[in-house]
Amino acid sequence: MNAPYLKNPYTYVFSTDVPYYQCDLEGRIKLSYLLKIVERAAGEHLDFLGLPYERLYQEGIVFLLSRVAVRILDCPTGRDHLRVETAPQSPKGAQFHRQIILCREATGDRLAEIHTAWFLVDPHTRKVLRPGSFKHELATIPDELALPRLAAGRLHPAGEVLASDRFTVRYSHLDVNRHLNNTVYADLVTDLLPFDELVRRGIAEFDIAYRHESRHGEVLDLSLRYDPAQDRYFVTGTRAGEEPGFEAAVCLGPLAE
Repeated sequence: MNAPYLKNPYTYVFSTDVPYYQCDLEGRIKLSYLLKIVERAAGEHLDFLGLPYERLYQEGIVFLLSRVAVRILDCPTGRDHLRVETAPQSPKGAQFHRQIILCREATGDRLAEIHTAWFLVDPHTRKVLRPGSFKHELATIPDELALPRLAAGRLHPAGEVLASDRFTVRYSHLDVNRHLNNTVYADLVTDLLPFDELVRRGIAEFDIAYRHESRHGEVLDLSLRYDPAQDRYFVTGTRAGEEPGFEAAVCLGPLAE
């Protein structure tokens, strides 16, 4: 396995396998594991630059994920060895942006494109900070080379409610920020999708907006909708008091011929 490196001043590259225990019953990468790779990419890049989580925390800043949009071009499987390339994009408004591209190591074939948006937050007050509060140099990919900002605009869940469930945040779901880890949401979404459809078609697109943090013991009321006009499923999680916890949209892949 190749050692991680900087491909250029803004692109961090590392290699990883897709273990079979992180694949579904068809041998395709689980969406939650794909998001783990996304989380790893952002964290390792900052580590490589000498800006680990602990240092930023001591400075009174942490990055919290706000939005993820995934486009799967050729779903990675348990047979794949991946090359992961990640680069920050230029900030917009109060958000930092980062792209991640997954390729097959042997051939260079592009398998997935991911766009993420992050807030810079005071870890104690949870107040959102302006990008100017980040005092470190962080090279960004030139706009003309960047992926489109897929995670743009609000999600508008539509369609008839098909299913519902209730989820309680437990110890195993938490991360160092003491809230429901962003990758767990992918399991909540996929577990609510129609099983037979998901198994047959797999996931082509996934878009999630994290609205409010969920902490230990809190309950999310989940609902699944389907909009036939878009051929898109929507999963929402509502916290007590009808406060939105998250909204997600999923497009399944075409049926195999």
